Amino acid sequence: MRTRRPLAFRAAALALALAVHVLSLSSGCAESTPTQTERARGAPGEAGRPPAVETVAPVVRLSPEASAAGEAVFTLTYARPAGRPGPRMAEFRFQFGSGLAFVRAEALDAVTAAGKQLVAQERPGNVLRLLIFSQVNMNPFDSGPLARLVFRRSGDGPQTLDLLDRRPFFAPAEADLAVAPLNVAPVHAEVAP
Repeated sequence: MRTRRPLAFRAAALALALAVHVLSLSSGCAESTPTQTERARGAPGEAGRPPAVETVAPVVRLSPEASAAGEAVFTLTYARPAGRPGPRMAEFRFQFGSGLAFVRAEALDAVTAAGKQLVAQERPGNVLRLLIFSQVNMNPFDSGPLARLVFRRSGDGPQTLDLLDRRPFFAPAEADLAVAPLNVAPVHAEVAP
């Protein structure tokens, strides 16, 4: 007959497992993508060689599209860096200007090819939360357009859309490490008045 462990012992074991998991994640963060300044300087220990200048395409890009009168349309695109696993889930938060009102989000090729769902939730303060996930598969999604975000132009305020740096964006963590901090390369788009 199996004996039951006391609740305190199970809680301590759970806390230990969580601490080990957090430590493994934080040690993985040391592999994070170098900043643009670090890339421009080159790798340490390369004295005598000119610094390597690396042009890294943005992992996440936001582009305005041509749209019907009275609308502002943006496309969110993902480019998976070579050697990194594709994400299985994603969560983005956008700040949109007061001259825009959210209408809808449409899933595009990279999301539909992986069999994922796209859910958009408008939050207070002109914030849009975008989730990409599946309850039935663990398929990673690959490079390509993720979503089309449609807004109605609603006044004279700014008609801008900014990706907020609320990390992580992707799961698993290995897929998220490739995204450089947004304070180095902000993801921003605006439409002409």
